[in-house]
Amino acid sequence: ASVIAQLVEELSPHVESFQPYLFTTLCRAHEASAEGYIDGPMRRLQLALAASCTWLLVMIGRTIGYQRLNAEVIWEWSGGDELWVVVLAKCSLSLHEMALSAPDTPLRGLLMPPDLPQLQEAVAGAIL
Repeated sequence: ASVIAQLVEELSPHVESFQPYLFTTLCRAHEASAEGYIDGPMRRLQLALAASCTWLLVMIGRTIGYQRLNAEVIWEWSGGDELWVVVLAKCSLSLHEMALSAPDTPLRGLLMPPDLPQLQEAVAGAIL
C-alpha cells in the first residue's frame, strides 16, 4: 500500500497539468452527445478519459480503503478544486453506462475496475 501511495503522490503534479485538457475534452464530448452529434471515436475518447479519472479514484480507494474514501479525502486530493471533484465524481459514477454506449471499446472487459461498485458507493456517499 505504501508503494501505491508513493506512486499516487508522484503522479499528482502530472494529473494537475492534465486536468484542463481532460476537462475541456469531456465537456466537448458531453455537449456533442447532448446535441446528438457524437460519433464512435469521440465516444471512445470520452470513455477513455472517464476511465482515467475513475482509475485515479480506484488507486486512492484501494490504497486507503473504500470505507475511508470520503469527502475530505477527495477534496484534499483534488487540491480544493470543486470542478475537479465534480469531474472525478461524474466520471466514476457514469463509467459503466458510458462503456455500454461506446462501440468497439476494450473498456467493457478487463480494463473496467472490478471494484467499481464499491468505488461508486464511496463516491456517492462522499459527494451527497
